[in-house]
Amino acid sequence: MQVHAEDLAAFIRGLKLEPVTLVGWSWGAGVCLTMAVQDPSLVKRMFLYEPALATFVADKKTSQAALQDRIAMSEQARMLAEAGALEGTVHKFMDGVNSQTGAFSGLSTDVRKVMTENARMLPLLFTGPPPPPVKDKDLQDLALPVTIALGSQSRSFYRITAHTAHAPIPSSELKVIEGARHLLPVQRPEEFCQAVLDFLGQDQSVELQ
Repeated sequence: MQVHAEDLAAFIRGLKLEPVTLVGWSWGAGVCLTMAVQDPSLVKRMFLYEPALATFVADKKTSQAALQDRIAMSEQARMLAEAGALEGTVHKFMDGVNSQTGAFSGLSTDVRKVMTENARMLPLLFTGPPPPPVKDKDLQDLALPVTIALGSQSRSFYRITAHTAHAPIPSSELKVIEGARHLLPVQRPEEFCQAVLDFLGQDQSVELQ
């Protein structure tokens, strides 16, 4: 995640567009949050759907609950990855993060194809270094508007990270999307896109196409 945050910062600087609006989901939301803490001058505002980052969860009981749920949702996928069964890994991982048997099978053909082609990255996810230590104090210092969104039916790990990230950020809004789970952006893309468009529309300087 640290490498991705540094790459994102370099990409924004390279385009000379800063400050920018960031939209992130899951791992990508964790990357956006990390980069914003480390390079706040690059960011105007953020829309983050269920960030996969929990280093700022300070309460020990809550932190342990988040860790246990994260282990539970990825355990079967991790074992398949260790065995080299990458297609099965992505199937089990998507079912796990969504807490829904058959979630992967129910996605569109194009989405399943993209996920399967990127399955080789999952072993790196399971064995990579720990995420950057973004803390509660770092979030308190974020002086920019942030919308943290989550699904009402998402598993506890994402509920914990969303609520805990939202609480300390001064200009933060928590948006709960009814009936949604972690895979909302690919299960119900029109609804997710509308939520993002609503967020963008709060800034009158943005011209929506």
